[in-house]
Amino acid sequence: EEDSKRMKEIQNEKEERAVKFVQQQLKQKAEEDRQRKERRMMMEEEQKRLKEEEEARRRQDHMNGRRELLKKITEKAVRNNEKETLDVRRQMSMQERASTIQSAKRPAPPNGFYAVPVDESLEMLPPRPRTSTFSTSTPRLTQTFL
Repeated sequence: EEDSKRMKEIQNEKEERAVKFVQQQLKQKAEEDRQRKERRMMMEEEQKRLKEEEEARRRQDHMNGRRELLKKITEKAVRNNEKETLDVRRQMSMQERASTIQSAKRPAPPNGFYAVPVDESLEMLPPRPRTSTFSTSTPRLTQTFL
């Protein structure tokens, strides 16, 4: 009887140890799973952050590229504008030279003055009163004209 009791106790202890061992194994596996899940979450967050950084960098590069392109276009437009301005100045100076040459070729009029076309709108005005602007009675006027 004692032997059977003793055997039962030993059997119970073995079962308890086995249950404790299995419980310990389950706890350890649950902890490992939790750590693995945590590491996976951290890796996913890191990948997400890297992806966002890459996207931001790509957007920034795109904007910088657009800025560079805009800058190049602006510089080209400025250069073209300066070139056109120089061309216009060159043309103007060529025209001025041509007109100077033309005026030099034009014969001088016999009375020393070129004929100026009269503005017809001036003829429509009423005649001015005939008063002498040069008065000898005011010495101030004569002084200013000397």
